Amino acid sequence: SSSSSSSFSKITPSLFYGLDINAVKEAYFLLQDLNREDINNSLINASTRLSTNLKSTAHMIKSPEEIRPFIILYENPQLNDPDTHKLLLGPLLAATSALSPSSLDYIKDWFSAFNDSQFSKMVGLVQQFITLFILYNEPNSLNGSTFIVAATKVLSIFNSINEKRHVVPYIEFYNEVINDQFDYREDFTNWKYEGGFTFCHYPFILDPERKSKILQFESYTQMRRQRHEAFQQMIFRGHPTSPYLVFFFQAEDGIRDTISQIQLHQSEDLKKELKIQFVGEEGVDQGGVQKEFFQLIVRQIFDPSYGMFTHNELMLYWFNNASEEYSDFKLIGTIFGLAIYNGVILDCHFPHVLYKKIMGETPVMQDLQDVNPTLLSGFKQLLAYDGDDVEDVFGLSFQIAYEVFGENKTHDLKANGGSILVTKDNKKEYVDLYVDYLLNTSIVTQYDAFYEGFREVCNTEGFKLFRWEELELLVNGSQTLDFEALQKAAHYEGYDEDHPTIKNFWEVVHSLSLEEKKKLLAFSTGSDRAPIGGLAKLPITIVKNGPDSDRLPSAHTCFNHLLIPEYQTKEHLKDRLLAA
Repeated sequence: SSSSSSSFSKITPSLFYGLDINAVKEAYFLLQDLNREDINNSLINASTRLSTNLKSTAHMIKSPEEIRPFIILYENPQLNDPDTHKLLLGPLLAATSALSPSSLDYIKDWFSAFNDSQFSKMVGLVQQFITLFILYNEPNSLNGSTFIVAATKVLSIFNSINEKRHVVPYIEFYNEVINDQFDYREDFTNWKYEGGFTFCHYPFILDPERKSKILQFESYTQMRRQRHEAFQQMIFRGHPTSPYLVFFFQAEDGIRDTISQIQLHQSEDLKKELKIQFVGEEGVDQGGVQKEFFQLIVRQIFDPSYGMFTHNELMLYWFNNASEEYSDFKLIGTIFGLAIYNGVILDCHFPHVLYKKIMGETPVMQDLQDVNPTLLSGFKQLLAYDGDDVEDVFGLSFQIAYEVFGENKTHDLKANGGSILVTKDNKKEYVDLYVDYLLNTSIVTQYDAFYEGFREVCNTEGFKLFRWEELELLVNGSQTLDFEALQKAAHYEGYDEDHPTIKNFWEVVHSLSLEEKKKLLAFSTGSDRAPIGGLAKLPITIVKNGPDSDRLPSAHTCFNHLLIPEYQTKEHLKDRLLAA
């Protein structure tokens, strides 16, 4: 390019660091248009040599104009051919990842200048490279493969850009082959203790199922350490310390009783393996009792008579800012954390913004969508209104009114808010302050107490791997329900998959509406959602419960057992199932 050095930092549609991008594209087009194999091969060889040389000198690159060879190589259309990935794309990714952090910023600027189509295409190209390289080369260690490490690092640049631009869904950064093949236990251990490259350093590439497995592994490791320390205390110091966290549960006053028991334990005790004993009942907690315990507790927590949470027209719950039971909010946060730590899906209906707050993200106006959708609609109308008579049309001030136990109250969004009218010039400030009040300051004491209790349990490294969307999935399960996968994963007692009653059962299930299927799932398992990984990961068992009769099917939700009599006809089975 004949551009002066002053244009090196200037980005235009066709110029980047003084390089005429259109001229580069045209040159490649003309070379390809010759349709000569010898020229194509020469171009591949020259590009490979250049990439190899760039890798060895990448650490010395300091100025933006030295990035031009990288840009020229990334424009090479031959990169799109999977047959050239190992020769062309691999060395280029390796060279890119060898750049210093400051030089990588120049590359990031280049990637940021891509239009949405280019950006999406490049993300797909790097993902395709990773997948094909693993499948066709079968490296002994994914973490030790130069090309896989390099591709993951380059993908992280695109991910950081995408977090701001939202060009592609975040799930496009998951790599299925990596998630299937990497050793998550070793990777997590190296990430936590030993250093070096790990995929845990780049959690965007890991899907929720693998992150959940990592969290379970970390929880199991901590539980095992707690048991070991408890036994040592007992053997060497004579202190009889329980290796388990044991709760005795009475259904009639479950929440108060549980809160009282939590208060007796230190934070470290909460990391022990949880055991539940229902008072007056016999049985060993093998996981199912835990599930029933949390189901009952959550039901009581959200009971309106308890007064800790309010709900909106979407039946989603939010902190009751009139409640001053701050210690209870902390202990509810602890219960919430205990469920995650012990791998139990909760039937709790919080809005998305709670999970964003837990993961440290700042709420924005759109987060009102499932907190107060009516107010959000009003805000959008206010902001969209372009007239100069906002004061007359909307009649708003920087003071808001609300009701607490039948008493009318007001709150100033800023000093003397009642005397400050909302105008065309300050309406954005009004909306921002109102949103901050609703989602932050009005519930700050309640939320902070809840969060403090939650962090007493969920303050581990594994927890940091999750996005807020993945945390919500971890807590509530997935709303995507594949009943074909549920059928394939089902177990039977007294029946087998070829029994006429079972065949009729699945035919009935697949004929149900989505709402009916969700009711069946809730009836059988206690939740109308699938765990992370889908219904294929739900170990449902269908149990023979006597001969044909008018008895309704029943369920042991704590163990995902569905008990069905041997109904003789499909019609009778469907009638009894829907009635149940």
